[in-house]
Amino acid sequence: MASSSLLNQPIAKVRLEQQIAKTSSVEKKLNELQQELNTLQARFATTDSALSKIKQEKFELSQELTHLKTISSNSVLLDEQNQEMKQRLSQLESQNTIMTEQIEQSGDSLKRQWFLTGGGVLLLGLILGRFFRKPNKRKKWGEI
Repeated sequence: MASSSLLNQPIAKVRLEQQIAKTSSVEKKLNELQQELNTLQARFATTDSALSKIKQEKFELSQELTHLKTISSNSVLLDEQNQEMKQRLSQLESQNTIMTEQIEQSGDSLKRQWFLTGGGVLLLGLILGRFFRKPNKRKKWGEI
């Protein structure tokens, strides 16, 4: 055979079959990678939406925490004020009780004072009546 007809490479038919096999395997890999890409993109989209939702919840919770901290710091102050008001209320109630008793006692003493004044006036009237009356003529036994 002549050296011009000998080639280092296989014939075109064999190379075509090899190239078609390579192309089909590359296309198969490409399809698999595209499916994997689509799957990953879908997962990314769901994860991204979940992440944004979680970020929103975190923001809302941090706002609520700030609000609760503000309220709780005020609650300590309110509790102290409440305790002071309770002490003041108990002091005022005891003062009210004492003053009520004093009013009742002063009313009793005022009644006694008026009673004694009335008795003194009656006694003075009896004494004055006894000493300053006109002497009566004594009637005789048979006279009317």
